[in-house]
Amino acid sequence: MPRDGENRLSGSLASARSSQRSSTATDLTAVVPTSTPIKHLPPSGIILQPLGGYLSEKLIKSYASLACGSLVGESLPNVYVLDHPYAQMVLTRLRDKSTGQIEFRKGLVKLGRLIGFEIARHLPVSRKFVTTPLEVEAEGVEIPDIDNIVLITVLRAAMPLAEGLLKIFPTARQGVVSARRVEETYTGGMDFEIELTYLRIPRLNGSEIVIIADPMLATGSTMLKVVEEVYKVGKPKRLMFATVISTKQGISRVHTVYPEIEIFTVAIDEKLNERGFIVPGLGDAGDRAFG
Repeated sequence: MPRDGENRLSGSLASARSSQRSSTATDLTAVVPTSTPIKHLPPSGIILQPLGGYLSEKLIKSYASLACGSLVGESLPNVYVLDHPYAQMVLTRLRDKSTGQIEFRKGLVKLGRLIGFEIARHLPVSRKFVTTPLEVEAEGVEIPDIDNIVLITVLRAAMPLAEGLLKIFPTARQGVVSARRVEETYTGGMDFEIELTYLRIPRLNGSEIVIIADPMLATGSTMLKVVEEVYKVGKPKRLMFATVISTKQGISRVHTVYPEIEIFTVAIDEKLNERGFIVPGLGDAGDRAFG
């Protein structure tokens, strides 16, 4: 026979489940994203670490505040930072100069998949009812735009990142852009000359969600050039940028021209050096991934 405590627990769980079902049903009627750009960090947590043979309680800040380069406590419209601990762990390994080529490439694939999950979380959903093998109706969700994705890969650095994104959006139509900075003419500042040697973008009719994949958003020069080319073939319903590391300067420059672009990034680093490279960054992503 259940004890009183167990009865109370069962009642609480049932109430929680009922509340959750009610909340879910309400949320699904509104086909708008529930996440907000760059939020303040959760309270600090306590972990146990072995210290001198004894367990020592150590108060630490949230993993995100410790992640090198993460921007916290500041709101940037249309910017979403993945401060998930697994994403930050993978990024830490990518930053490490001792990480080899194969591991680096695999890390970009992992981050592409995680960014894909985050993008999917910001797509509208609708109710869907299905019949299970037990001949019982079950309520679930559908993402209407899941088959309206167009993925544009900036060669060559973004190839592993795009591979990860395709794990989440396998039916995406694909485009490729071969773009490089013309460093020989760079005189400093935020403006690089961008040379396009190959361009193939699917025709757009206004119903698509276009995702541009490039691991680094530094000065924003490449991004602006690619977006310019995208808009020449049509204006999509939404335009997103999937990147690993961004700078606040690059984000600001892009949003000054195209405020509608949604930027998904794993970290926002502090500055650019005299060569226009992100600091602390992770080096040249293309060279580290492919040699």
